[in-house]
Amino acid sequence: MKECLVDVLNDKGTVLHVFPVAVENQDGTPKAVNPEREALKLAALMQLAPEEEAATLHTRPHISRGGPLTPYGDVLELRLQKFERAEQHIRERAYFLWQQDGCPENRADAHWHRACELERCGGAS
Repeated sequence: MKECLVDVLNDKGTVLHVFPVAVENQDGTPKAVNPEREALKLAALMQLAPEEEAATLHTRPHISRGGPLTPYGDVLELRLQKFERAEQHIRERAYFLWQQDGCPENRADAHWHRACELERCGGAS
């Protein structure tokens, strides 16, 4: 099965990830795929960039650097940043829920859990 490598870049031209995209089926027949479009779909699934920057991602055919293929970016760092953004959203939502409830004492856990559930479901407060 033949693959091509596609670089996904941000708006500054920094390569965020290199995706292998299959262009042939197991039997060797060509697949009707657009490798660049497939790489952008994978980048969206992996959430390589914050949601507001996702539309600015673009692709190019991978340029071989020689040697073993290693990622350009730190995927763990990207995941940590995503987690930190999500936690900040929950923290802010919990604070607003606390304010809406009249700032009661000893209810931080209840507001945190409610904020988590609202964030997970995409609900408005």
